[in-house]
Amino acid sequence: FVTMTKTHVIAASKLAFYIWQYRVAKKLTALEINQVARTKKEGRERVYHIDDTPLGSGDGTCDFSKSFCATRDPICCITASDKTLIVGRESGTIQKYSLPNVGLIQKYAVNCRAYQLSLNCNSSRLAIIDITGVLTFFDLERRDNSGQQVTSEQPKFERKDVWDMKWANDNPDLFAMMEKTRMYVFRNLDPEEPIQTSGYICNFEDLEIKSVLLDEILKDPEHPNKDYVINFEIRSLRDSRALIEKVGIEEASQFIEDNPHPRLWRLLAEAALEKLDLKTAEQAFVRCKDYQGIQFVKRLGNLQSESMKTAEIAAYFGRFEEAERMYLDMDRRDLAISLRIKLGDWFRVLQLLKTGSGDADDTLLEQAYNAIGDYFADRQKWVNAVQYYIQGQNQERLAECCYMLEDYEGLEKIANSLPENNKLLPDIAHMFVTVGMCEQAVGAYLKCNQPKAAVDTCVHLNQWNKAIELAKNHNMKEIGPLLAKYASHLLEKNKILDAIELYRKA
Repeated sequence: FVTMTKTHVIAASKLAFYIWQYRVAKKLTALEINQVARTKKEGRERVYHIDDTPLGSGDGTCDFSKSFCATRDPICCITASDKTLIVGRESGTIQKYSLPNVGLIQKYAVNCRAYQLSLNCNSSRLAIIDITGVLTFFDLERRDNSGQQVTSEQPKFERKDVWDMKWANDNPDLFAMMEKTRMYVFRNLDPEEPIQTSGYICNFEDLEIKSVLLDEILKDPEHPNKDYVINFEIRSLRDSRALIEKVGIEEASQFIEDNPHPRLWRLLAEAALEKLDLKTAEQAFVRCKDYQGIQFVKRLGNLQSESMKTAEIAAYFGRFEEAERMYLDMDRRDLAISLRIKLGDWFRVLQLLKTGSGDADDTLLEQAYNAIGDYFADRQKWVNAVQYYIQGQNQERLAECCYMLEDYEGLEKIANSLPENNKLLPDIAHMFVTVGMCEQAVGAYLKCNQPKAAVDTCVHLNQWNKAIELAKNHNMKEIGPLLAKYASHLLEKNKILDAIELYRKA
């Protein structure tokens, strides 16, 4: 049995469960930070036997021998949320532990053997599917009239032939379940009309259910098809969309006010934007806490032209071709270009710069050429990249491309064309050194006023005569040690006469 939360992975056998804290939660109290610091040393891995009663003081160790100690009542399922771990046992006992400090809080008894457990998003209610496919609920945190916390099973609700269920990630009272080949969505235990499907529920968020047809995928697992992942909208989302399309924004706004959800407010905001109803759009963006949306509406409010607003809205909804066409119709090529720059579509930027009447901006043209050069260089298409870097006058990237293409003549031309003491010269010299081209490397080093590096290069490439000549020409102090090095090199090669000649010259 395996379950996972945002910070922990929990795996269980029939006798014990293992907890691995793979990530530290961002919001921690001082006590928990202390605890985490300690568990860091222990590797953040702990093993607990099902019959242990941990106190939550971090007393667990990573001792796998516990997983071999027998028990009369084995584990049959587990589930976890960010703060709670629930373990089900074959006798019907359900054990509740705290996280991240694993402590046994409470034991409950239910009159069935659980097959699958699931906690809602605020860990207040537990869904139990037993081995016969009956779905029931158990309230973990329910308060009576006096405010005292009580726990009780909910006998009112029971569904048979259930084989999968999933709570919504953003609403503790909303869940979807599979009953035979029908999917039901429940809000406060009241069902909506069923949807015919046999998919496994993968995710339930933003009033949308993502379902996967695993049976179809497993027929040919090597070639999965995107059509086997299906998104279903629940009724309130469908109703809101129908109201907006058929009745109007005001009535839809009233319906969403009665059934509030961030996704519905976002739907209303987008519909209001399309109709240029900026006041409603801003209110809806405020209700779904979309700060970027609020800023966008304010920016639209500052624009005078209706067509400009429409073009901005088209760009906001990702209809970039339409937005570009509108900008060009308004004779605002600059806005069309800036839109394409934001999208990183430099081929289209270059096209727009070339097709426009009047002179194109030279710096922008260079930027576009270089960006396209980068595009080809990233894909190792060096020949194509060179053409664009030449037009973009980017000597640095051009040198890199010549090196990759082994075009050393081109590299030499670049070195010769650069002014003295250019910061690129040492890099080009190093490129020549790596391929053993001593003369060109020395030329580049001398051009950037680095005679020491030039001499070192000659020594490195065994061009001793050249090294001594350079050292003499530049009155370098290292000439003595250099001669000694060269002489020992000659003696190693058994060239005694050459060594005598060298000392005679010196």
